[in-house]
Amino acid sequence: MNWTKKSNLIISIGIFLVLIFAGTSYAYKVIDLSQKIENGMPAWAGKWEGMTMWAGAKTQMECYDKVGNFYGYDLKFTEHTGTHMDSPAHNSYGPWRLDQIPIDKFHGKCVIMDMRPWVKDRDGYEVSLADVKAWEQKTGCNLMRDAARSMIFMWTGWDKYWDDYLAGKNERFVAYGFPGILQDAAEYFADCRIEGFGMDVLSIDIYKKVMEGNPVAHQVIFSNNVWVIENINFEPSIADKWVYAVVAPMKIYKGSGAPVRVFVLDDTMAKGMAPSLASMKALERKFMAAPMFDLANYIENGMHIWMSVFGSNQAGVGNLNDFRGIYPWINYRDGGFYGQQIFCNEHTGTHTDSPAHRREGAKWTIDKIALNHFVAPCLVVNASRYGPEEGDWDFTMGMFRDWMKKNPGLTVNKGDIVCFSQNMVHKWALHNRGIHREWVTTHFPGIGGDVAKYLKDKGVVGVLTDVTSIDPAMRCQRGKGTDQENNITHVTLLGKGIYVTENVGGDLQQAANSKGLAFVMPCMNTKSGSGGHSRIWYFEGLDIPIE
Repeated sequence: MNWTKKSNLIISIGIFLVLIFAGTSYAYKVIDLSQKIENGMPAWAGKWEGMTMWAGAKTQMECYDKVGNFYGYDLKFTEHTGTHMDSPAHNSYGPWRLDQIPIDKFHGKCVIMDMRPWVKDRDGYEVSLADVKAWEQKTGCNLMRDAARSMIFMWTGWDKYWDDYLAGKNERFVAYGFPGILQDAAEYFADCRIEGFGMDVLSIDIYKKVMEGNPVAHQVIFSNNVWVIENINFEPSIADKWVYAVVAPMKIYKGSGAPVRVFVLDDTMAKGMAPSLASMKALERKFMAAPMFDLANYIENGMHIWMSVFGSNQAGVGNLNDFRGIYPWINYRDGGFYGQQIFCNEHTGTHTDSPAHRREGAKWTIDKIALNHFVAPCLVVNASRYGPEEGDWDFTMGMFRDWMKKNPGLTVNKGDIVCFSQNMVHKWALHNRGIHREWVTTHFPGIGGDVAKYLKDKGVVGVLTDVTSIDPAMRCQRGKGTDQENNITHVTLLGKGIYVTENVGGDLQQAANSKGLAFVMPCMNTKSGSGGHSRIWYFEGLDIPIE
């Protein structure tokens, strides 16, 4: 055994012993690898300017004044905006649309390849198989052996030009000199049987090849049903090591791709390739042993939005005040790619209200919430048996106490996320088919102000619900009190810095009456945002320490 292998073995044993004796003091660090969404950021066609504040407001405080103590943005974007995922079907070579990718392919161990020494800041450089092999020799990582059913994220160093572009210093990020990968490297990655591949550039093929109709790296990767993430924002501390990646694309029906949030869990005590791989293999076994649930509804035309139907006024194209919906963007005859464009606001579908959505929580915009509030223990409460199927009602503290009495092993603790199911998942599906639309539009239940106060006092970090508004329609839409009284649950939670996620759906009923670990991931990390469409991954029974 050579000295390198011996030293890696010693390090791995040391980490194992530390984990045994450190107990609960040890924790994984959550790192966000997503770029912020903001006007002026880079996009394929140049500068993106798709955020418009509600009611024509220019400032957050002006928006509160104009919109009754609420604040938010309208958004106009293609599926391939910001840090985003390409589904294999983005190109004609790939079979799977976004909604066809199995959810277990959105998490797993991930190697961060620091290819900056090979790219060397050269315009249009294409990383070759020879470069990849040289990287393997340098780091001791064998991708063919280690990366099966995993992810590969490649750092070229181009992400540093994102902020330069925003600041007007240079346009290198969109000057079409960004690097990519050659066909032989793409084929090698596909042969490694990876789940996903990511880079910090606009395209894994250099601009010239895309425009010439020869996006061969895309074609190779997609034909093997591997998804791609572009515009990753890397963190130097995880270069050339293994992490655990959890990625959350916006849940767009028939999507060619979507804005995506990229979280990684880093074992900061595991230094180097071999120790971090050993650590992530152990963590992966824990994740794979836990039942996984998707707690989000699809974004699709015909779904519910506040007091209306998404995509119902498509004649109004060009004016965000007239319509919301999903529209065609490109199709396969236009260069072999397919995609859609979306017009919505931050509170569309399954979405998170940042505390700043209300005036009372103004300082906590979506990008200011601590990441360990989005990745936390989660209690899923089945509150659906406590009220009528039709009509408005509050889930009160008396009902919650009854539920806790019946489920003594499930408790609310400081730092938890609490998710309530009020039997609205199937009503959402009925609404999409035009049946009983009033159930989710004007007669939905909510969570009582007394429950909100209890959760605030307990120190929870987020509250989730499957209804349109966490305050029931009888208050927030038809209440006779003040704005604060009509929205008391919003005011109590958001005013304390506790985010609220509404319209939770998907597998919620199957996950009810359990506790595990939740990843509540606003898919577009909007700068100073009031919220955002969210993907929620819930792992029942999973208990790992988060820093």
